[in-house]
Amino acid sequence: MRPLSFFLLLLFFSACRRSNPVNPAKIGHIHRVVILGNSIVFSGPAPELGWEYAWGMAASARDKDFVHLLMKDIHSRDTAVDIVYKNIAGFERGYRHYHPGELDSLRGADLYIIKLAENVPDTATGFIPCYDSLLTYLDTRGGIKVIMDGFWKNPVNGKLEDYAASHQYPFIHISDLSGDNSMEARGLFKNYGVSVHPSDKGMQTIEKRIWDYVRAYY
Repeated sequence: MRPLSFFLLLLFFSACRRSNPVNPAKIGHIHRVVILGNSIVFSGPAPELGWEYAWGMAASARDKDFVHLLMKDIHSRDTAVDIVYKNIAGFERGYRHYHPGELDSLRGADLYIIKLAENVPDTATGFIPCYDSLLTYLDTRGGIKVIMDGFWKNPVNGKLEDYAASHQYPFIHISDLSGDNSMEARGLFKNYGVSVHPSDKGMQTIEKRIWDYVRAYY
């Protein structure tokens, strides 16, 4: 084999390994979607932080956060899909003692999008086994489980990517985005913690990366 052809073949197989798997049996059968995360998914009003709204933190409007952008895209293909989202930042901070029974109404979905990372302490140990137990508890029907890393840099991001690879779950990488100030809401909020949340551009980019995978099922 000529050297150039061999190199191109290696690139091809490398790309195949990196691509997220799509389950053909699930195409056209994703009727209930559950999105779990933290304040980037949903935050109620926090006046002490200068945040007065009830949607994904730092988005300029409800329909600008990534959850509602994704809902719009999914419903453009199938208006009957039930989409539920919830902030479970408490799991990130206290994963060892979290009671999954609080999420009983969210069990048995066809698709789970899990975006839990940002509030996990840098020194945390044992997070991944608890994370796996949570997903196992929720997924009672063999649903699709989409794993995401965090928007901000965090040692747990690499562990989540390894976890997804070891289980052959689709993985959505977004931790590169916070290196671009335009992806954060800097200058729009006085509180630093709020201002480093995704801007509208950041939310759009997060949603696009999810939709680029999810769209295969609709």
